[in-house]
Amino acid sequence: MARPYGNYLQERKGWYQFRFTIPKDQRARFGGKEQIRKSLETRDKRQALIKIGPLVEQYTAMFRASDTGELTIDRVKDTAGYLGFTYHPAQAFQTAAIHESIAMLSQALTARELVAKPNVIERAAFGGAVEIPALPVSKLYARFKEIDPGRVKPGKSPEKARKAWKRYETKINEFVKVMGDLDCLKLTRKTILEYRIKLIERVHHGEFKSAAANEFLEKIRTAWRKVIDHDYEELNLTDPFDKVEGIDFKDGGKRVDFTEAEVKEIRLKLEASDVNDELKALMLIAQNTGAGADELVYMTAEDIVLDHGVPHIKLRPNIHRTELKNGNRPRNIPLIGAALEAARRHPNGFPRYCKPYGPDYVSEESATIIKQVCPDKSFGSYRHRIVTLMRNSDCKDQFQNAVMGHQLPA
Repeated sequence: MARPYGNYLQERKGWYQFRFTIPKDQRARFGGKEQIRKSLETRDKRQALIKIGPLVEQYTAMFRASDTGELTIDRVKDTAGYLGFTYHPAQAFQTAAIHESIAMLSQALTARELVAKPNVIERAAFGGAVEIPALPVSKLYARFKEIDPGRVKPGKSPEKARKAWKRYETKINEFVKVMGDLDCLKLTRKTILEYRIKLIERVHHGEFKSAAANEFLEKIRTAWRKVIDHDYEELNLTDPFDKVEGIDFKDGGKRVDFTEAEVKEIRLKLEASDVNDELKALMLIAQNTGAGADELVYMTAEDIVLDHGVPHIKLRPNIHRTELKNGNRPRNIPLIGAALEAARRHPNGFPRYCKPYGPDYVSEESATIIKQVCPDKSFGSYRHRIVTLMRNSDCKDQFQNAVMGHQLPA
């Protein structure tokens, strides 16, 4: 004899089963059945109680579901869920292998046996009648960022996080600009190969280097794969990026450094200019230390050490930043000559630039001086000058790595 435990659990001959009483007004849909019973395949009551939770949720949703209103993809997916199978639109069966189609159909047919008279929404779910709506490429970035927040390393400053995401956003927007706002679900390998050709043409025209072109391709590839794997796995789409080669003409080269003559001329123009003194100090400190704008602008008073046998700056995490570029970037660099004089004028740091986008402002404003002397160089050339000087000296590599914060080889 069966023994009931509450409304949904029943024991029969030592085995537990799920029992759900069908509301009277719904029994015709289920062939006149009064109850639904399912074996929980356990003799352990605690395990049985754990197993009935999802079943109660499923069948409660089934009997509360309405067959009125708009026939949407979300409603059809939810309906398939409470019927116990994954919804697959008709187009998914067209692209699936035979064994995959059989597995997909068997789920729906098993669920179909449960409902004698399915309503409109349920019939659409069984038949795969509602197509997945288009996903324009212009919507890809927003969805990618939503489902993959870990793409940007936790702990980055808001500004660095913004820049990291911006690389994806701009590359995806560029694809739309060049190829049109296509449907991500209908991209083909031919389309991606055409885009690759257009990128290569822009490299040949000198618009950017091949490494930049490859990044345009790689960023949209990463976002597409992530979103499709997460949201559209049931479509079994062919990857349009598969076997599409990257772009690398070995044309990157290294960033150019300032020559000594250029450094002297830039300094003369800097001293004669009317730019603010914080910018002048930052350029002079960079000139003699090789530190980058993003390292210098976020220094605090505690990071500028002047009352010491060897005056120096401390480049490290502080209240303005949680990290530097890599584990070797935190370091102390001596201050000498013009760099020491500049630091003494600004012992508390650089409030004008110690803010989001501050390093960008330094790069842009310093360019007004630098471009007068060498149009193809920038603030970063100070760093590369120091690297060149140290490499051409008798300094050991360990000393150079310590000053520049280079990543050490594994």
